[in-house]
Amino acid sequence: MDASNVGRPQPLVGDAGKESIKHAMSMGNPQQAIADYRAANSLDLPAADAVYALLDSLGVTRHSVHATALEAASSAAINHILNNPLSNDKHMALLENIRHYMDLPQLQQLPLQLLDMQPRMIPFDICEKISKSPRLYESCSTNIKRVLWQQNSDLFRQHMFPLIQSYVDSEDLLWMSREMTTGAVMKFTSRRRKNKSLLDISAAIGADLRLYMQTLGMIRELFLDTNNPAFGTLRLDLIMLMHENDVSDIIGDDICHGLAWPLDACITKQLMDDRRVQELQSYFDRFNNENMPYGEISLILSSPYSRHVLAQYVLSILEDIAPESAVSQRYKELKFPRVLLTMGLSAQELIQQDHPKIPKDSRLKTREFFQSLLVHIEDAAAQPVPDDASILTINGIARQVLYAFVLKLAASQNMDALNIWLSVIGDFLHPALGISSENLPDQSSLDAQVESRVPHAIPVSHYIDAFELDAFIQSIPSDND
Repeated sequence: MDASNVGRPQPLVGDAGKESIKHAMSMGNPQQAIADYRAANSLDLPAADAVYALLDSLGVTRHSVHATALEAASSAAINHILNNPLSNDKHMALLENIRHYMDLPQLQQLPLQLLDMQPRMIPFDICEKISKSPRLYESCSTNIKRVLWQQNSDLFRQHMFPLIQSYVDSEDLLWMSREMTTGAVMKFTSRRRKNKSLLDISAAIGADLRLYMQTLGMIRELFLDTNNPAFGTLRLDLIMLMHENDVSDIIGDDICHGLAWPLDACITKQLMDDRRVQELQSYFDRFNNENMPYGEISLILSSPYSRHVLAQYVLSILEDIAPESAVSQRYKELKFPRVLLTMGLSAQELIQQDHPKIPKDSRLKTREFFQSLLVHIEDAAAQPVPDDASILTINGIARQVLYAFVLKLAASQNMDALNIWLSVIGDFLHPALGISSENLPDQSSLDAQVESRVPHAIPVSHYIDAFELDAFIQSIPSDND
């Protein structure tokens, strides 16, 4: 026996308590053992016996009385612990005295409350005990669990993977990612940051940089398995939630914070102005080809929100170029957003590579499509040429910019131009995605609706849902696949 425990009454709880009771009952008269214990531990109050007699006559069981008394005593002890901070030595001494209560559900909150107050001082053997007991583990606060997660990464993964998957699978967030109009994005950004799964992920991490980095690793892992751009949105939302909560230990070490901050401002306002573009360019100027964190950057840029605001920026430059396309000096401004779009569309590839290299974006084909799009910006009723469809099949940037252009047509209710482009998309999209042409409206029906000039003649929401434009941008096989 530990010398510090000599002469100290041993509590009759837990495994040690069971053995102590067995020993006392086997040493002599069991009734005398019970009487001796009651005499030593009963309430030392003159009226106690009379109260027991009264409660007995009222039908109140001793179990009910003792359970209520135990609950009150436990609550008073917890309040005392909370309101009377202890020195480290006294903290550890008290923990040693009450640690055996962890085996008793009615009293386990006492040692757990003590552990929660000084999580960095939790002994290793207690960590192991909690980790091996699912019931005890679930009773722990997040502060205690973080200590366990730091020692047992499997426990952390078991906690985080369902939360990450819940965020990505949220139907509400999926619906929001398809609504890219300016007012909606501003509203949805705030709404996404209040998503329960995201808040639970953030709460689990707290300000722990190590757990944050492990979480980013899980997000990358799941993105590689699925190529689901929702993981890019999660990566962006997570660092921005840390920014909004001013978690300096994390945002100071996340190398992508300098990218996420100005990019998120552009997404929220649905506008990339000169100041934000300069901030983004300054961020990339910090790196060379050898030390650029391609994987993390491309994951953030893979988000539909990131890609759409970059595509809008390209479209805004093209709209400025259109009136003077032959002599405009702004063509060179297309290079920067084009590179970022390429990274976002190639995120899975860049994360997988040991020595990442940004894929070439078929600049000749991209420029060819941009030149064609300039014609349609000037004259929305112009007919696309066959080469437009073939370029869209193989060029991700062209598809992304077309997505922005089509949504702009829909927002302005330019039904003639919208019908033209949806027809082009449908010609090669539905076989590529395995959509039967039988599920599409016949062209004569659409032509008749256009001739009628009814503002909502074409069911735009049906088309955008059916064609899954965002999935289309990510999933159409290219000639290189």
